[in-house]
Amino acid sequence: MHITIQELKDQFDALLSRCEAGEELIVTRDGKPVVRIKPEPAPRTGERPPPGLMKGTIKYMSPDFDAPMMLVDDPEFAPKPPINTPDAMQRDDHLGSQAEPRS
Repeated sequence: MHITIQELKDQFDALLSRCEAGEELIVTRDGKPVVRIKPEPAPRTGERPPPGLMKGTIKYMSPDFDAPMMLVDDPEFAPKPPINTPDAMQRDDHLGSQAEPRS
């Protein structure tokens, strides 16, 4: 429903009741829409949506997405100590491949 600003001022309570009943109001100025007043959507009930609503939205999935994960204690993937510890500096890990052997 299109209404003018003056109509909104004059009939505010009645128009608000119509909006609460579900009607959308469009307020105009000089015949041009300025503001849209819509009823607030009903609050969510907390129920879970039905399964399958996202069906077809995944476009790519890695072929090994369900493969067993690597064990954390695999030495190849074990965390390395920080390079500024005395142990790492003694091993010259902080120098990378440029390290010269200690004598």
